[in-house]
Amino acid sequence: MGMTLTVRTVSDASLRALLEDPESILGLLGDVDVEDDGDLTDEGLECNVDKAWHGIHFLLTGSAEAGKGPEAYLLVGGREIGDVDVGYGPARGFTAIETREAAEALAKVSPEELARRYDPAKLEAAEIYPTIWVRDGEEALEYLIEYYGVLREFLSTAEAKGMGTLVYLC
Repeated sequence: MGMTLTVRTVSDASLRALLEDPESILGLLGDVDVEDDGDLTDEGLECNVDKAWHGIHFLLTGSAEAGKGPEAYLLVGGREIGDVDVGYGPARGFTAIETREAAEALAKVSPEELARRYDPAKLEAAEIYPTIWVRDGEEALEYLIEYYGVLREFLSTAEAKGMGTLVYLC
């Protein structure tokens, strides 16, 4: 199955509550809020970036694990929600302002620019998960670009709704 990354909208008030009571995240992550008409409410919208998360991070930051600023949003920044393991460590929470900064940073990097940064050999050498880059070449790039678009759109929606986000690997 592997490690996938999920981004979930959360209000700043809910984020504060999670930081005060980290154990409550276990119940929250199992819930997706649905209104009576079947539409998701603003809080609880989710975006799964599948296994593309590490490749996207690398192409945005040039680093396998580090990075600075909102470009490193997928792996760096925010506040850990206690030490509650939600799959592969704790979730990280971002306020609405921090989520807006990430959305704006990703909006500045077009899919075409991300594609120009793609070098399968560099991704393999940096051990970027999953190690499919040389084997799958252009197909792997298409995979990254597809999920990058999904992530950008999701963060744009979260920004427009004034929501913060949770980011976690599971």
